[in-house]
Amino acid sequence: MTSSSSATARRVLVTGGNRGIGFGLVAGLLARGDRVVLTARDHQRGEDARRRLLADHPGAEIGLEFVDVSSPESIDELAERLLADGRPIDGLINNAGILLAPPERTLTPEGVELTLATNTLGPMLLTERLMPLLAPAARVLCMTSRLHRPESRGDAVRFDPDDPNLDRGYSPDRAYKNSKLALIWVAEELDRRVPEGVTCNAVCPGFVPRTAAPYTKGLLKFELRFILPRLPFTVSVEQAAEDVLWALDDASLAGRGGLYLTDRAVAEPSADARDLDQADRFWTLGHALWGRPAPE
Repeated sequence: MTSSSSATARRVLVTGGNRGIGFGLVAGLLARGDRVVLTARDHQRGEDARRRLLADHPGAEIGLEFVDVSSPESIDELAERLLADGRPIDGLINNAGILLAPPERTLTPEGVELTLATNTLGPMLLTERLMPLLAPAARVLCMTSRLHRPESRGDAVRFDPDDPNLDRGYSPDRAYKNSKLALIWVAEELDRRVPEGVTCNAVCPGFVPRTAAPYTKGLLKFELRFILPRLPFTVSVEQAAEDVLWALDDASLAGRGGLYLTDRAVAEPSADARDLDQADRFWTLGHALWGRPAPE
């Protein structure tokens, strides 16, 4: 599926493409000859990223859009702009998200816990709104994490459908893990609803410590920047981006959706993540949290 000429180049939308893994994804796509639309939340950072990318890839087609994926209103505005433009999308990478959840529980103006809104509900709504633009055989990727597993380090994942906003027992670990578990459910449900020939998969890019460093201070910042990247269980931004792009490129995944992918392979997620009844319930719940009916 890799493209090398303007005649066959894909048009790929990457949310949060102005920094971290997202920036690496955009750079990797441009190196393949693809046309890219990257989104950013901050205008200046988005413009700066686009200038850097054009310096490395002169003549490349790089569109820039602004969106806050924690806001349904902002997502609707982006979707309306892209729908009005009308150009098909061959790949949608839902990369934008919160890596380190706030130390104190934070709610969006709609009353949704911020990490869940950003990491889970945003990709769900954006993909839904852009379905009319998805080209035949388009691939949609949702960036999850192996931390959705119950045995992962830190506070245990515990998604309670009666307490999705963590009114009880909030912790940054749990908020992040819950959002990534729920995103696997979203990917499974989206794959059932995308147009025929289109697929949606959940992808874990691995642990990239340097992407978390800007949000920390002191010793932890030093460890994330200089110590943890040397350890064997971590990956670089470039490696993580290439592993994600494998899911967009690899011919063996053609027509295969609803999968959990990591380390360039199809893997088994947790038992909860495989529970299609929970996925179906979250589909309805996720829309209800934003006061919207769930499409069948």
